[in-house]
Amino acid sequence: MRLPTLLLAAAALLAPAAVAQKNAGKITLTDGSVLKDVEVVSEGLQEVEYKTGGRKATVASERVLRVEFGRKPKEVDQGDAAAKDEDYFDAIAQLQNYAQSADGKPDKSYPWAEAYARYRVVELYAILGEVGELAKAADQVVAKHPDSRYAPLAFVSKAQAQLDGGDAAGAKATADAFGKFVEAKGLAGRWPLEQRLWAALTSGDTGKKLQDSLDGIVRSSSEFPTVKSRAEVGLGEALFSAKNFDEAEAVFRAVTAAGRADARTMAAAWTGLGDCIYGRATGAAAEAKPALLREALKAYMRPVVVYPDESLFVSKAAFYAGRCFQELGDSESIDRAKRLYVFVITNFSGSKWEREARQFYGR
Repeated sequence: MRLPTLLLAAAALLAPAAVAQKNAGKITLTDGSVLKDVEVVSEGLQEVEYKTGGRKATVASERVLRVEFGRKPKEVDQGDAAAKDEDYFDAIAQLQNYAQSADGKPDKSYPWAEAYARYRVVELYAILGEVGELAKAADQVVAKHPDSRYAPLAFVSKAQAQLDGGDAAGAKATADAFGKFVEAKGLAGRWPLEQRLWAALTSGDTGKKLQDSLDGIVRSSSEFPTVKSRAEVGLGEALFSAKNFDEAEAVFRAVTAAGRADARTMAAAWTGLGDCIYGRATGAAAEAKPALLREALKAYMRPVVVYPDESLFVSKAAFYAGRCFQELGDSESIDRAKRLYVFVITNFSGSKWEREARQFYGR
């Protein structure tokens, strides 16, 4: 009888550990480090509180890149599962339902969940490219959760979507509102730098003036890699627009090599790098051109494969990857080019890149 008794005791001891492991979450910081096996307690504007090993600890909210929760309310979990399956509208509906039901009476077991659900809606509208709905969702996050870590992120997401969507005036108004928020909350560290970045990006400045503004932010934000990398990408884009291609390429290479940026910024950096190398290939001698096209192709394919949710860059990068294959000219490359054009035509209907892909498909 001794052996079965020992086995049962061992099973009893092992069971809680297995459950804890299964339900453990993690916090990824902006410097790339990860806090593992944590249970998040709250996500405030100043700090995120969590439990690990039975003890409470905190980390500054400005240093948090993302949180993966081990346990979530059922409807939130179902919403995230639907998003993984790319059923985005169902995911949005479930997350909105949860947020509305929790409004004013947050779940004591998941005090962070309402703000999280509302901000996930912002992220999903960004994937869908629904700028108007994203703006409304971001405004809700700020209005209902002004003291959560999601409030400044909502300002940034809204400004980025408006800028990407061509609404320069709307983006500037959002950046201005963000500045007032930062001042009213007395925020220091990352958020004033982030607001300064968005003030520059939405200022309407071009050329040397914009480059100098962004370069100043790059130099001031080494402590905050996500701000620095976004400013670097903006600087690279400004240099590229000014036809300073060698300098732009150096900037994009630095961002891709460091890899300390959010998905949108990384997708932008790889696409920008592809543009610079493709530009060099266009003017290269015949013997040097194939190697440059293959190098550009690798850069363009990175957003397509690694950052598929970043549709603004995936559409462009997939099209230019097709151009690289097409210019390589062998039959296998031509076939791959056509497949990429079909991918763009199918997935980005109504976009500039769909029109470009249709034009080049028959060549």
